[in-house]
Amino acid sequence: MLPPGPTLSLCILLLKFRLLLQSGDIEANPGPTLTSILTLGDDLNSVYKNLINAAGNWFDLGLDLGLHPGTLQNIKDDNHRNRDCLREMIGARLKTGPPLTYSDICRSLRASTVQRNDVATAIEELCTGGAGPTESLGASMRDTVIKNEDLIYLAAYFDSSALLVAAMSLEPYEEGNVKKAEVSEGIRVAVQVCLKYWKQKKQKEATVQALLAIVRGLGKEDTATRIEEYFQKK
Repeated sequence: MLPPGPTLSLCILLLKFRLLLQSGDIEANPGPTLTSILTLGDDLNSVYKNLINAAGNWFDLGLDLGLHPGTLQNIKDDNHRNRDCLREMIGARLKTGPPLTYSDICRSLRASTVQRNDVATAIEELCTGGAGPTESLGASMRDTVIKNEDLIYLAAYFDSSALLVAAMSLEPYEEGNVKKAEVSEGIRVAVQVCLKYWKQKKQKEATVQALLAIVRGLGKEDTATRIEEYFQKK
């Protein structure tokens, strides 16, 4: 994936401007929110426009949003351009599956198979009036390095160690130790061991913001919110 350059930055700026135009009057027509249920009739065009910068990732995005690979392959066979595939994919997702929100879309954009954090952030900023999901923590708190004593409390917020092990790319022996801990002492201890390995590997990069990015990449928005609340109270 290429780093953001002038062209990408301009596209993101245009995306933000388009969303501002859609928002209209703040009180009478507040525009999109992260938690509003999206519908095929009212939101297909706006979702498509907001995701146009991720058109090249449409297939993986569709998979993460829950569409069947066969459905996506049919879309690919019937369309030649990525942007056309993106529009058809969005339409297919809005027609089927559980209710969809911009929050769901942003989580999928941050998935390890998609990695379009730039588009997710642009959507979040417009949907929250410029305050992203972690804005309430403040910049200094987001950049805070997680301490060993924090791991005990953070481990209680997770219901699985397997997803974390994969997301944190642990060494085979580390993964084995996490599994042993889960068998002998339970999920909470296993998660604590996993977080400890991650912290040792990342050192000063083991920040609150880095952990939140991993958690949101796994689609665990509730867990991310609890982590934010924990650090807010410290």
